[in-house]
Formats: sequence, structure tokens, C-alpha cells
Amino acid sequence: MRRQPAWSSVLIGLGLTLGVLDPAKVSAQPSPGWTLVVEAAPGAPAHAVFVPARLREVVAAGEALDPAPVLVALHGLGDTGTKFAQPLLDQADAEGWIVLAPTLAYGDWRALSVAQDDIQLGEQVLAEVDRLQNEVGDVPVATDRVRLFGFSRGGQLAHRLGLVHPDRVTDVVVFSAGTYTLPEDAPREILPFGTADLAAYVGYPLDLDALRHVHFLVGVGLLDSNPEDLPRAWDPIEGSTRVQRAERFVRALRAEGVPADLRLFAGIGHDLTASMVGAALGFLHDSPESDPSASDPET
Repeated sequence: MRRQPAWSSVLIGLGLTLGVLDPAKVSAQPSPGWTLVVEAAPGAPAHAVFVPARLREVVAAGEALDPAPVLVALHGLGDTGTKFAQPLLDQADAEGWIVLAPTLAYGDWRALSVAQDDIQLGEQVLAEVDRLQNEVGDVPVATDRVRLFGFSRGGQLAHRLGLVHPDRVTDVVVFSAGTYTLPEDAPREILPFGTADLAAYVGYPLDLDALRHVHFLVGVGLLDSNPEDLPRAWDPIEGSTRVQRAERFVRALRAEGVPADLRLFAGIGHDLTASMVGAALGFLHDSPESDPSASDPET
């Protein structure tokens, strides 16, 4: 098992390269393995950042380094970014990924305003991505396009962020979401159900050309099928269970030429198990790079 550095050792190791940190906003006792933990500020959620030790060591040695990919971990209701993302850190360390794990204040998951809420939360998340370079100092960060991994309420945010900003995202893992916004523009497919009126909220329509270069993995436990756990307004369009809704979302993506995989996990209810985390990390490891010219989207 990888030895987690003590917080004092991290500060010493980062002292050569991180000259932009505000000590007043950094917690003295982050979760084990985190490089820094930043408290909430007006308009900015609390968040943790993980930078693989070998990236810091290369920079400290004065050697050149390619910008590191960013994985954004989006927790579900009642969770925190640090707790949700902790199981991802060993893989991130091996892959050379920087992990951003915000702790978000979600609104009412049953409200029809959920998509608009997620648009606002997505802007906060991307603003944190854009600030990452300042927070990690001399370690170069690829902030132009990122990977997203969300569970439950975080999965809802992840896929909506991907729909609104496909030019900023390479891969989206959505596990056990309760509702989906479909990439469709039929008259009834307005927010939160579809994207027909997206321009009214963000100033531009759905960019299908960009979305076709985003790779989606949608997963859900086969026992995660209790209709009482979901808001009913989505039933006529997406079905009455998380399984049906995941299947409907994947069909809608594929119909538009967006590469999307569906994984159904036997014997699992509304939970994020080790097998699900493993599937997500395997998908992120195997997914093509973000360069749209590198490959054509799957059909």
C-alpha cells in the first residue's frame, strides 16, 4: 500500500513550488493523502486537491513535465468530496491524475429546478478547475478539459455539466443518478427533462458536435429500483426507476452519436461498491485522450 505523507511533510515538499496558497484557507488536518484542503469562500465550495507525489518531485527537481489530467469527483447527497474521492487516490497516484473533490451544497433533488441548479453548480466546479493552477503552483495542470466522476446526486451534476460544457470535458462517469436531462430538443424536452431551451439558460444551444467527443459511462445497481426514491415528474419520459432512467439516457446519447457505455451491477442497490469504483477507474484509464482528432466517436 502506498504510504500517505504526513501533512507537515506535504507542506515541506510543496514549499518549493506552491507559492500561491493562502494559509488562512487551508485546513491543518486534511484527509490522509490529500495535498491540500481549502475551506469554502463566497461563491466557491470547499474542496480538496490531490497532486501525485511523483509530479511534485519532478517539478522540484527542475525537470519538464506535461500538464497533468484532472479528475473531478462529485459526491452524492449527505457525503463530502474528501470522503467520496478517497478511494480514487491510489489510482490517481499511479496514473498521474490531479484530483479535485469539491464539497457541494445541493438543493432539493425533487424540484424541477434541479437542472438550473446544476448549471450553477457546474459553473462553480469549472471555476475551481480554472483556479487549480494557482493552487498547485509549478505543477502543470491540464485545465482545458477534465474527467468527471459522479455518484447519485453527483452523477446528476456530472452529466449535466457534460451537456452544458462538452468542450471542457473528455469523459463522464455517471453512477446511480436519479434523474437525467436528455440531449433532445423535442417540444416537451425542456429543462430539466431535455435541452430544447438550454440557450435560454446558458446563452447557447446544446453543442452536439462537441458532445460527440465526450465519452460516457453510465452505471447503476440492478437492485436500485425503488420508485419511492425518485421524483415522479420524470416517469413519462425516462421511466420510474434508476435502472430504466439510466437505460433511457444511454439510448438518447447513442441516438445522437455520443459514445456511451451502460453497466448494470447485479446484486447492488443504491450504493457505490468497490466493483463500481473499479469499473469507473478502468473506464477512465482506457478512454481515449481528449483530442477530438484522435478518434471518431462510437455509434
